[in-house]
Amino acid sequence: METLNTEGFLFTNIASEWTVLKADFGAGYKAAATVGALQGTRSWTIKIDALPHAGTVETKTRAAYLWQFYRASKAAGDAPFTIELEDPETGQRRNYLASFTNHRLSYEVLCAQVYGAGLELRERRIRGAVAGRTARRRLPARRRAV
Repeated sequence: METLNTEGFLFTNIASEWTVLKADFGAGYKAAATVGALQGTRSWTIKIDALPHAGTVETKTRAAYLWQFYRASKAAGDAPFTIELEDPETGQRRNYLASFTNHRLSYEVLCAQVYGAGLELRERRIRGAVAGRTARRRLPARRRAV
């Protein structure tokens, strides 16, 4: 799994979203249930908070690096990637799985977004992985011979 080098990028608009199933029975009676992860699904906006050619990532401009990373991710079947960010709740740096929300993007639009309002990333989940680290599998208990 690839890791997005976040050096020189600014992550803003850190948000969470929950999927809620609702039913309205009329006369003020309602029911609701949250489905999915209890902590919700995170999203981030990534920006370049510098002049277009100020600083590089892996010998490329930040926009060129992000464009190449975006194309590689989409070419790999919208493969999720790891980002290391500070969790605003705890102040600790954590790894998250994420992917780009845009499926159609030109280099010019990518540049306009990352130098303007930002490009959106959304948290991804993979069965057996928890916040960027693999969850431990529980092995079945061994039966002892009697």
